[in-house]
Amino acid sequence: MAVDEAATGPQAEALWQTREIALRGINGWAVKGRLAIKTSDESWTASLHWAQKARLYMMRIIAPFGQGTYEIKGGHGKVSLLTDKNEVFEATDPHTLMTENLGWSVPLLGMQYWILGVPEPDLAVEGRDIDSLGRLIRLDQSGWTIQLTDYRQVGKYELPAKISMENDLVRVRLVIHEWVRVI
Repeated sequence: MAVDEAATGPQAEALWQTREIALRGINGWAVKGRLAIKTSDESWTASLHWAQKARLYMMRIIAPFGQGTYEIKGGHGKVSLLTDKNEVFEATDPHTLMTENLGWSVPLLGMQYWILGVPEPDLAVEGRDIDSLGRLIRLDQSGWTIQLTDYRQVGKYELPAKISMENDLVRVRLVIHEWVRVI
């Protein structure tokens, strides 16, 4: 379901607050989709399988045409990257791990929330827009602008299906083909 234009007013805000509380109650999920990343030097696309359970996550990024499969696992202050050459790299945070081994980074900790259509908790929100149904359609947080342009009904939740994120260095587009599990 495509999003409406930005809305203001007490009704839209009340719908947003109710929606945010419900979405923050989600404890785990899994998605399959397509990921496109563009930096000033390169761009690429891949299939994405992402499973999240509380603060633990596993992302499998599968590049087309045999260009490799990467797996990122993390949580509890530790993250690892398994490359297509079966090399394992570890760090205490995903930003360091990705920057040192891939040359770019995306905010995995923020994306865990943005993919649900809510801001990352305990961090300032520089700006946001909601539509008349109380759905988040734009968020400015942690130096990123996040646009949510499509939603899909998944059980009792309406969850994002198309998300664009960008900052001064990286642009990310995520199209979710399937919400596999929501708990």
